[in-house]
Amino acid sequence: MRAFVALVILASADMANSQGYLIAGCTTQNKIMNCEDLLLTEIPADIPDSFTKLLLKNNNINDNSGTELVRCNGNPSPCGSGILTSAQMTNILGHVGIVEVQLQSNGILGIQTGAFIGHGTLTVLRVFGNSITFLQNGAFTGLTSLQTLYVNNNGMQRIEAGAFDPFLSTLSALFAHANTELTIIDDGTVNGLTQRPLSIDMVGNPSLCAVSPLSTIECVCDDGLTGGVSGFCEATAAPTAPPTRSPTTRAPTRAPTTRSPTTSAPVTSQPTTAPPPPTTASSPTTASPTAGEVLRDDTDAGVDAGMGKSAKSDMGMGMDDVDGEFRDDADPAAKSAMGKKGKSVDSVGGEDRVGSGD
Repeated sequence: MRAFVALVILASADMANSQGYLIAGCTTQNKIMNCEDLLLTEIPADIPDSFTKLLLKNNNINDNSGTELVRCNGNPSPCGSGILTSAQMTNILGHVGIVEVQLQSNGILGIQTGAFIGHGTLTVLRVFGNSITFLQNGAFTGLTSLQTLYVNNNGMQRIEAGAFDPFLSTLSALFAHANTELTIIDDGTVNGLTQRPLSIDMVGNPSLCAVSPLSTIECVCDDGLTGGVSGFCEATAAPTAPPTRSPTTRAPTRAPTTRSPTTSAPVTSQPTTAPPPPTTASSPTTASPTAGEVLRDDTDAGVDAGMGKSAKSDMGMGMDDVDGEFRDDADPAAKSAMGKKGKSVDSVGGEDRVGSGD
């Protein structure tokens, strides 16, 4: 009897362990496991493979690294917040039946890179109503079969390139609306989705994208962003470059302008020193004719009259009335006598002038 009781107790314990989700307070209906509003910090264990949908809304499924927030609907107790990591997902790792997990309103501030590795059977993921401000490359690694993603109402600001890489060819519905701070949508994220038909809801965001009638993805970007018609919204470096180039271009332009007037100043001063040579040259030009005119005046008729014809005759010499020079026909004896008595020759302008001796 005692042995039988012991076996019953062990069986009950094993059943309790295998029905961890029942102890947690989860309820079931058809193939749906409902574990909402239970302040869970992780997904319950031992969920049978027959269940395909797991409802985990309004719990604390995060690493509790953030500040506490009063966010659980109908529950006065504060709910923790933090990053969703692989540790909170361990109990369904490799589960072959679950295709949808709902983690909305769990105080999730971000998703750890690799948190969903090993969950390749998921086709629907709901993480809306949290505070996931940034979807980084690697946030959804492992979700290779995902078809529907809910990331709306998160206060999201950016979707980084590579974030959607695991399901670019499988996702057919993206709900990212009511993210009132979403501006940056990197190239290769939304516009990288190739499944058609494709439904995109990004209404209420500063930057939003949609499928065009031609089945291409186009975006309307927030102010200052580019890439809209190409299906992304990114900041451009163009406004930053001109201020850097502008000073560099202007500096050389001003430098030559300053030097040019400096070199032109000496050119103007040269004509100032040029006038003196003409002034100096004009002085001897004026003096030369004056000396010649004096010499010619000395040979004037008045001088000849003063000397008298008899004096010329007595001296025995002849004078050229034009040049004021001695004629060759003058008496040699007279020339000699004149030299002895005191002939005075004044050389002015290269001519000889006769004067009285001392």
